[in-house]
Amino acid sequence: MRAVAWIGVVVVGWSLNIRWGADEFLGNGPPVTFQKHVVGALLLGLVAALAISITQKLAVKGVGAAAAIGGVLIAISIRSNAPETVTSGSGWTWMTVGTALLLAGTAATLLVRPQAPKPSSRRRR
Repeated sequence: MRAVAWIGVVVVGWSLNIRWGADEFLGNGPPVTFQKHVVGALLLGLVAALAISITQKLAVKGVGAAAAIGGVLIAISIRSNAPETVTSGSGWTWMTVGTALLLAGTAATLLVRPQAPKPSSRRRR
């Protein structure tokens, strides 16, 4: 589950180096207008992945889930505000896949409870 979230962080970071539009003049990476959005989603992804990796506390995992939801909301915001020429490339798609992986990884850690340790089979004297 944590691995899925970390893969999501890598995919969002990778989307910074992929062509975002079908036009050749756009180059690699998101347009300058949306570059801060993608970096924000990447930073929220790092917060989410760290939160679910560091501790088993439910409150910290909740912060991670909130950060993952923020990344997804940034992806939705880019989709609704960007022109079709920007979202027609594969960069936006990879960013969306990465934020979805982050959300899936953090949601899975919230839903799956860790197993309780088994009692020792040794007899106490």
